[in-house]
Amino acid sequence: MDYLTKPIKPSELSIRVKTALRLRALSAERDDLVDVLRHQRNQLQRTALQHQQLSAFLVHDLKNPVSGIRVAGQLLLADAEASQRTRQLALRIQQAADSVLEMIGDLLDIAKADDGLLAPVRSTIALGPLVQEVLASVASRAEARSVSLRSEIATPEVPADPTLIRRVLENLIDNALRHAPTGSSVTLTADVDAGGVVVRVRDAGPGVPPEDRVTIFERFVQGNGAVGRVGRGLGLAFCSLAVGAHGGRVWVEDGAPGAVFCIWLPDTT
Repeated sequence: MDYLTKPIKPSELSIRVKTALRLRALSAERDDLVDVLRHQRNQLQRTALQHQQLSAFLVHDLKNPVSGIRVAGQLLLADAEASQRTRQLALRIQQAADSVLEMIGDLLDIAKADDGLLAPVRSTIALGPLVQEVLASVASRAEARSVSLRSEIATPEVPADPTLIRRVLENLIDNALRHAPTGSSVTLTADVDAGGVVVRVRDAGPGVPPEDRVTIFERFVQGNGAVGRVGRGLGLAFCSLAVGAHGGRVWVEDGAPGAVFCIWLPDTT
């Protein structure tokens, strides 16, 4: 409560009234801001709940049946009495299921990164043997596209999470295979550089336009379909987040022809 002493001066009264009105306006503004913050908090809580529900859906309601489809494809491939046509269809089923499972894994890891939970568990990785294992796992896809796979990686080692780096390499090789022309090759190389190791995945496809070489690593960005690349928009985003979690970086170089996707992993030993 504010008081005026007599005799009341008009100038003082005017100042007091203006101050009271300003304080009232500020109080109303504060109440509005509190309401906005409360609304935003409620929205964030709803979004977090939806995020958890989506993760649960991906793991239980989607991943399990897709895994079942993949197993069915494997059983058909193993059936000695199956016709050649059945085997071809079973292989396509298995490859499609693998692709969906990769997308689910990318979504889950992107969600982990958003929550700050994508933390690498580092060990010393021998890149040469790891790359050979990855190439063996994608050999059927390369053969189906008549693309050869080559590794020119000797034995550089790097401290990193083997599971995350394996998936990064699988995504980059899959990306290269989807854009490599028939009869061409996808080549992997590695060099010790600037306190770390640079791994390059080279293809002879249409390349990536300069204007897309940054945004292509953003989630759900698929590039320019006319002259660049078309994809799911998740694999490269995962690669960027996984390599970034190691303190590294990803980028694209011009292959002339094709594209060279590069990852740099620091030597933290």
